[in-house]
Amino acid sequence: MTTLPKVVLLTGLPTSFLARKLLPELLANVQTHIKLVVTDQQHDPTRDLIATFGAAAEDRVELVRGDITAMDFGMAG
Repeated sequence: MTTLPKVVLLTGLPTSFLARKLLPELLANVQTHIKLVVTDQQHDPTRDLIATFGAAAEDRVELVRGDITAMDFGMAG
């Protein structure tokens, strides 16, 4: 079995097919913390999706507001 990194940055939730398939795999490794870059419009739907995995998943997933199509992911001041 491959050792996963301790922190993973994932984009595309909740709409990306690939991201929706990767998330359960990443959550299967209890030592992995997942940072999800989501737009303002996708924040609530993504939070709702994470809640379907249970409280343990919610503790390990951090939603970061941003936009991967913008310069600096839209996070620069």
